[in-house]
Amino acid sequence: MELSPLAISAIGGNAIALALMGICYWSCFYRFHKGVRTSQCLFWMLIVTSIVSVTEILSSVFDGWSGTGMRVVLYALNSVNFLAALVMMVLWLLFFLAYFTKKASKTHILLTHIPMAIGIILVILNLFFPIFFYLDANNAYVRGYGYYALLVLELSAATCTVFSTIFVRRHMEPFKNLSTYLFFTPIFVGCILQACFYGLALQWPSIAIGITGLILSAQNQSIYRDPLTGLYNRVYLSYLQRNFFTRKKTFTVIMADINDFKSVNDEFGHKIGDKALIDTARTLVSVVGESGSVVRYAGDEFLIIVPSEEKDVSEKYMSKINEAFAKQATTPERPYSISLSMGSIQCRLSNSDSLDEFMNQIDKRMYESKKRYHEAHHLSREYE
Repeated sequence: MELSPLAISAIGGNAIALALMGICYWSCFYRFHKGVRTSQCLFWMLIVTSIVSVTEILSSVFDGWSGTGMRVVLYALNSVNFLAALVMMVLWLLFFLAYFTKKASKTHILLTHIPMAIGIILVILNLFFPIFFYLDANNAYVRGYGYYALLVLELSAATCTVFSTIFVRRHMEPFKNLSTYLFFTPIFVGCILQACFYGLALQWPSIAIGITGLILSAQNQSIYRDPLTGLYNRVYLSYLQRNFFTRKKTFTVIMADINDFKSVNDEFGHKIGDKALIDTARTLVSVVGESGSVVRYAGDEFLIIVPSEEKDVSEKYMSKINEAFAKQATTPERPYSISLSMGSIQCRLSNSDSLDEFMNQIDKRMYESKKRYHEAHHLSREYE
């Protein structure tokens, strides 16, 4: 049976989408197998898009073929396409929760799965009562009104997440909001064009382009991340300087250094030393929360950066940090105790040359705290 020009274009577009997903998978193979929630969501978004690209190609090839068996196949293929759209919506919502809010409660997960459960029921009912689509007497696909309702639901959910990024307290993080726009811009364009021009198959190719943009944006953000602790690195300070410090905003910055970290490495080995760094990073992040950023400045030195004009904010955070580490008990798996020497400063940088001077000032204040610690514990300077 001869294929129509629209079927050929659908096959070509979905073949490109399949190729894009293959490239994304192999280029991010290690990232997808690290067990990180955002990476797991991206992986399954990629898998779903790959599967649907294949089913879209097959449904375009078989559309209009006669026979009862082919009718069953076409209903199955098109039903998979609609189910996949619901699964993709849930995966995006889970990715959004993990990527932007860093947490997903059981309530969040339940709420994201309710639309998918309802959708699955409706897709099953579609086999008996045409809602989303049906096949005419010639086994040709015909779009139903439910298609537009589902499209509105998906785009509405997407729009809510896009707008919510404006209010999520992550504006000090590079590429966060950009990743959302890179993901949804091609999807909005593709879905609207497909809805307006019957016969075009642009939804899944546009989703493939959006996932590619999302992955590239995430890789760009990794430039600012420390690979061991997951915290921001020193490159992030340059980003802050360009985008925030020079806007004459007031920042409170705390420099923290792990006391006697050399003794942890010497006594327990560098593997345990790395674990101590990771534990320190997690504790600092739990204390700071959404109020600021934590940076791994050097080996065992960390920066806590909080945009605030309150004069006592540094004392408040240093007290909370000390309390958090004091509560941590030693265990066979964690045979060390951690305490920090800290120094703080409040600044309002107005030129690009003042960052080094500012870091020297805060380093001196932190050193004074460390000197007092060593004097109190009668330690030699080799452990500084």
